Amino acid sequence: MFAVIMAGGRGSRFWPRSRKKTSKQILNIVGRHTMIQDSVLRLTPVIPEHRIFIITNSLLEDEIRAQLPMLPEENVIAEPVGRSTAACVGLAAIYLRHLEPDGAMAVFAADHLIRDLDQFRKDLKFAGRLARERGDMVLFGIPPVRPETGFGYIRAGELLEDAAHAPARRVQAFVEKPDADTARRFFESPDYLVNSGMFILPIRTIMEEIHAHLPAMGQGLERIASAIDTPLELKALGEEFPRFETISIDKGVMERTRRAVVLPARFGWNDLGSWSSLYDEWPKDENSNACIGRKLTLNTRNTLIYSPKKLVAAVGVSDLVIVETDDALLVCHKDCAQDVSELVEIMRRERMEEFL
Repeated sequence: MFAVIMAGGRGSRFWPRSRKKTSKQILNIVGRHTMIQDSVLRLTPVIPEHRIFIITNSLLEDEIRAQLPMLPEENVIAEPVGRSTAACVGLAAIYLRHLEPDGAMAVFAADHLIRDLDQFRKDLKFAGRLARERGDMVLFGIPPVRPETGFGYIRAGELLEDAAHAPARRVQAFVEKPDADTARRFFESPDYLVNSGMFILPIRTIMEEIHAHLPAMGQGLERIASAIDTPLELKALGEEFPRFETISIDKGVMERTRRAVVLPARFGWNDLGSWSSLYDEWPKDENSNACIGRKLTLNTRNTLIYSPKKLVAAVGVSDLVIVETDDALLVCHKDCAQDVSELVEIMRRERMEEFL
């Protein structure tokens, strides 16, 4: 089995720390390692380093190589432009098919936090076996620990295989982010799992499904594939990849296929998508404030503060995110942390390049 780590996103919800050239995957958001380093380190006991590949962008390519010197140079592949996860997965698939046509690849995002590493590796091995033996695409679903409105869900159907309390079930449907009442209903049902965005994909199967559901992309990928290891490789990549539809692997393939299986993940998981998602992971003080750096608080509760250089003094506030960097200060309500990406888009439209 190969591993593919998708590390091309800009992480705009983690502005002002995350910028175009210092996106969150190359930052130490949680712990002493960067997110891309953690993503590789959790895999190496199961998947050898020479079988781990990174798909990123040209702005981050050199830094990722520097942070991961244990990986062969050719295992870091830079997309010429961003085209979302369907194109990313397809690009990885044609390169890995060139190495091992009957292989499988485990696909992860670089911004996930895994708590129970031993259980993660056991589940990964089991999922890899399922994918190889069945030829199906296996997804990790996360049993919700509370009603969650911020994630999409998978509705599980027919039981296919059971092992050590990890029932593999046919994917019946993908469900968009629910409202609060629907989320409570999902939480109470064993048939609904949070969509983690982690997949184990037989290479032949994912390419067949891309050709079936995204035929223009499939044809373009084959033209790139025909140029791999030739002098025309970069030219083909630069010509074909920008033509691909910008669509996620979920919407482009997974929601349309009949060959998807969901496996409940037994390891702790968090999608570190915004500053508010870090609140659950950082240690808290006696007033439930999560802080890194210098802070002084008075009558302040449930607030996240990141300020490694300046003293932040907070008085009489609650449920805020406060993030300080050399050239910017972010203050927002925790419930609005997802909207930071809209703020970045405004800066882009206003051509405030020095802050991007």
